[in-house]
Amino acid sequence: MGTTVAIVLSNANDKSGNLSEEGKQRVRKAVELFKTGKVDKLLMSGGHAPGSENGPTEAENMREYAIRQGVPPGDILKEEKSRDTVGNAMYCRSVVDSLPGVDSIVVITSDYHVERAGYFFQKAFGSAYPITLQEARIGMSPQEREALQESERKKMVVMRERYGHIADGDYKTFREFVEKTHSLYTKTKSKAA
Repeated sequence: MGTTVAIVLSNANDKSGNLSEEGKQRVRKAVELFKTGKVDKLLMSGGHAPGSENGPTEAENMREYAIRQGVPPGDILKEEKSRDTVGNAMYCRSVVDSLPGVDSIVVITSDYHVERAGYFFQKAFGSAYPITLQEARIGMSPQEREALQESERKKMVVMRERYGHIADGDYKTFREFVEKTHSLYTKTKSKAA
């Protein structure tokens, strides 16, 4: 039997650079799965969100929180380059591919974010690894939830238009397209001095 890795998607750190309450909910879901033996390793995914380049990364904050919840440090991995959901999927694929014996992944995110996360992880992973999506239920008012769900619906329309031409699991094309067209990941060429 192979290894199951739980990929925990970050949520922007709070204004003080600490793990947000939503991020804590996601980590608690991962810790629950780890402690019940449903996953073997945790992969915390998240660098610095746009506009918050200082302090610890989101992945580091999630790692520290999971350790305080009783997960051994040796069972926690980090991906610290991603700055959004697209990057989570793109960079986690490289990490998972580098690990021996992985046969499935569980992606953990907030309940309202599951569809978008699932979409990008299918683009990056395809059938290379069976993917299960786990939602962390986030406490909020019905009005806040509806507003977030509406925002997610609008984002999905744009994302399907932008990425729909890429076959699920065509990681090379997915990564090249992201690095060429996504403002958070385009490689800038420095001018010679």
